[in-house]
Amino acid sequence: MKPAQKSAISYVVKNQEFEQYCQHDGLRNVLCSYAMQVSTPKWLGYATLHSIPCIVDAVTAHSEDLDWSNIDDFNDI
Repeated sequence: MKPAQKSAISYVVKNQEFEQYCQHDGLRNVLCSYAMQVSTPKWLGYATLHSIPCIVDAVTAHSEDLDWSNIDDFNDI
């Protein structure tokens, strides 16, 4: 999981309809990934952590051993 990047194009091109649909930068990243790549990661998704839009990109081999229950701060990640 990492912070989602704001689109560089969004600073120049303004489209109200698209901005209403993609208010979450993580969602925009996911949709663009599906549109541009033939194969996308199985666990591709997005989330918000303390009002910071994030993208979930892959599951690592060691993820099953991690205890995620007490991770509640962005810095913990």
